[in-house]
Amino acid sequence: RFFRLKKQGRFKEAMEVIKASEKWHLVTAEVYFKHTALALDLKDRAEAEFALEKVMTVQPFHEYTAYLQGQVALLKGQGDEAEKAFQRAIELEPRYSLCYLKLAELYLSSGKYQEAADIMERGLSILGNDAGLWNTLRSEERRVGKECRSRWSPYH
Repeated sequence: RFFRLKKQGRFKEAMEVIKASEKWHLVTAEVYFKHTALALDLKDRAEAEFALEKVMTVQPFHEYTAYLQGQVALLKGQGDEAEKAFQRAIELEPRYSLCYLKLAELYLSSGKYQEAADIMERGLSILGNDAGLWNTLRSEERRVGKECRSRWSPYH
């Protein structure tokens, strides 16, 4: 039921399902992971922090925990903490493609274009033919190229 509600964009109802699971002590790391991710979807900072604390009690050294820490840090506007968390997730699981993308997005948003290119190249060297990573890289290269051309154009 949770996945159906989330897929339909009914995040608040999905959160009720998660909280009911917790209330009835049907708690696993997966439930806490879902709770945190859903709070992030809702952009509910307090709920995300609360749920992340629960995740940390059951799975502190899991790559998805580190990813969620990065996402919560981004929601709080803490880019440096997000960067550390995404890097930690990659250390725990070098094939975690989403973290390479998140790091690249973080670097791009702060104007660190070389770091973004470097992390994407590193990800591609490890992941090989990951189609999602390749497609994102191509679109980001186009976006960054346009931005650079507009900034450095003598007509700008």
